[in-house]
Amino acid sequence: MLQMPDDAPQGQTPGVDRRRPVEASTRSLAQKTYQTLREAIERVIERVREGTSLARALGDTHVFPPLLVHLVASGEASGKLDQLLERAARLQTQSLERRLAVFLTVLEPVVVLLLGGMVLLIVLAILLPIIQINQLVR
Repeated sequence: MLQMPDDAPQGQTPGVDRRRPVEASTRSLAQKTYQTLREAIERVIERVREGTSLARALGDTHVFPPLLVHLVASGEASGKLDQLLERAARLQTQSLERRLAVFLTVLEPVVVLLLGGMVLLIVLAILLPIIQINQLVR
């Protein structure tokens, strides 16, 4: 999803075909990995060809974040679509980085606990037979 805003600003000026960057984004998506996104972009391309605004076409798919849809609408209205798509890409990247940081922050203690549990099992596997032998000797 981050690929589209990064690809789209290229060559966008008022009066230039809006479909070209969207079609380029479609080609850059992996065939199976992003199938839902690919299908949504193809629907957007069809809607734009029919004359619908890019913002409305993006919003109707319910796949793209509302912030992206609003920025595209503002860009279309102001004629600064390229700048707002760059901003959307930057915001999406920052959002992803924040989510990743939170995920890794939560993941670290979980990994430490799992490793601690494994060490405990190994220690118990070694000590329990020793304790049992010690009890048999008494």
